[in-house]
Amino acid sequence: MACVAMLFSCKKETTVKETKITGLEGIEFGISCGECSGDCATYYKFEQGKLYLDNVNYGSNKPTYSNNAISDATKIQVVKDLMSKIPSEFDAQADNSTYGCPDCLDQCGFFFSFQKNGVKKKFMIDTKKEKLPVWLQVFQQDITDTMDKLK
Repeated sequence: MACVAMLFSCKKETTVKETKITGLEGIEFGISCGECSGDCATYYKFEQGKLYLDNVNYGSNKPTYSNNAISDATKIQVVKDLMSKIPSEFDAQADNSTYGCPDCLDQCGFFFSFQKNGVKKKFMIDTKKEKLPVWLQVFQQDITDTMDKLK
């Protein structure tokens, strides 16, 4: 009977760990779309307590930013909230990792980077959640929600 109970108690893990990265010096995040015209990319950078908007029109893994910081305290808090949600799994990932196939099908793609202990890591993330590992699906939605609040 104990063996039967053990058989049915095992299940595939589909939950997300609650461990988050701490000690971050800054983050960058945004979305870009390859098949569009006009301003096809929106990136934000947060470092030293200041928030900056990009000054590029197309996607890049090295975006440039305005010299004028955004002073809206509500927007700064929104980004701080995002920083508190960054999954610790990113710590173990290689720099320049790609998840899914961002913008391969003209669906756009997310860019995310963080700096910790002087080391910067960059990531490209698909917009299609089903192409992402479970731990990243929630954070991809967090990025989307943050960008919506920053508009």
